[in-house]
Amino acid sequence: MKVSSLSKLAIDWEILFKDDFVFEESKNLSSLTTLKLMAHAPLIIIRSRECLSHILKSLTDNKITYNIIGKGSNIICDNSDMPYVLLDFMVDRAILEKFANRYILPGSVPISLLTSAAMKLSLDGWEVFTGIPGTLAGSVAMNAGTNLGEIGSLIKTVWVVKPNGDDYKYTVDADSFCYRGNSFLKDGEVIWQVEITSSGKKSDQENNIREYLKKRKESQPLDKATCGCIFKNHISVNTCRAGLFIDIMGLSGFELEGLKISHKHANFMEHSGGAEYKTFIDMMKLLEDELLLNYGITFKREFQVLGSAADA
Repeated sequence: MKVSSLSKLAIDWEILFKDDFVFEESKNLSSLTTLKLMAHAPLIIIRSRECLSHILKSLTDNKITYNIIGKGSNIICDNSDMPYVLLDFMVDRAILEKFANRYILPGSVPISLLTSAAMKLSLDGWEVFTGIPGTLAGSVAMNAGTNLGEIGSLIKTVWVVKPNGDDYKYTVDADSFCYRGNSFLKDGEVIWQVEITSSGKKSDQENNIREYLKKRKESQPLDKATCGCIFKNHISVNTCRAGLFIDIMGLSGFELEGLKISHKHANFMEHSGGAEYKTFIDMMKLLEDELLLNYGITFKREFQVLGSAADA
């Protein structure tokens, strides 16, 4: 796929969806991911469901592979001719000003906004995503969570657009979510709207969330450029924590060309600037090899690689 062919499609999209669409032929993606690796690719910003349906169908019909970037909190990008799709739906913040047992919200709403609502309205259950970066849709897709629980426990309905432009409403059941994943989304499908519930009001919820956020800041490098945890914990008879094992091996603080294994939490990789995809993968392979050699365990990656190097 040539960027020029994508640019030609973008001209048609501009005519149809002038107010709901932005296209950049070569966007520096470092500003759109939390790890901030250097990478360039085409970017499509979409602001309505109708525009999303049309563009996904158009990309699919023209055999153009696309990536969903969200807020890039668990995403690693490489230079690519493949376009990145970013949803930027308007959020009616007034909805989150009043208590309710359920809220229907666009998938692009930031999790930080939901945390603020949880504190203000004392929403029971919403403490599970305290300190998680990213969007509601991205958090649902990976069933994001903390030591307090997972967001999947709060989700009742998910609205999805398929690659052919059709949309459907998915009702969550007991088998919809797993550890850091889901069983219903297929390749190329995009979550655009979500129904999230609360369990009522919880007394002192604001202080509970503030205290938990304080603990996360003390134990994780939340003020640094990271992609979140780089490995999933290994769940077997006993939970094997990747960060603990990396720390025991003495790799905390190991640094390579702007990337460093965090002293604060060894399952995080901090980026001080200038690093590219290859350096990140070199660091990852070093960690994976050492973990396997020392402990005989292959830890699964928690982040997702997008772009030309998606199969790495």
